[in-house]
Amino acid sequence: MKEIKTKCIERPSFVEDCFCIQRFDDNECRAVWDNNKARFIEIANDIVHELFNDPYVCDDSEDSYPRKSIVTGEWYVGQVSSFKQDGKILVLFECRCLGHGKNGAEDYYGINQWFEQDENGEWVSSYYDTEAIGC
Repeated sequence: MKEIKTKCIERPSFVEDCFCIQRFDDNECRAVWDNNKARFIEIANDIVHELFNDPYVCDDSEDSYPRKSIVTGEWYVGQVSSFKQDGKILVLFECRCLGHGKNGAEDYYGINQWFEQDENGEWVSSYYDTEAIGC
């Protein structure tokens, strides 16, 4: 099957502000997001790419969701939260993936990703979950 190329884009004009709220416990949590946003997006894009190109996750069978023929490969950052828990700063953000809809690109599939620092201080994706969000 054809490979889906993925990339993070700027928030599309049809997206309402309420889908892109940012919440930070304090200035330190905000600084983590601001200073590492590019790295979080890079890691997230790798996961989006992996999911959309995994035939066990994304194909074109009738009962498949997401469907490979619908995903565009483009996604944008939705809601962002950064907070402290058990002495660590955690970052959660939503990848809002676009699909081919009736009127062009539309929200289609959500991937919520959790990030934390590993023992070397590197930011890593520690968990993700998915959700249907449109089309």
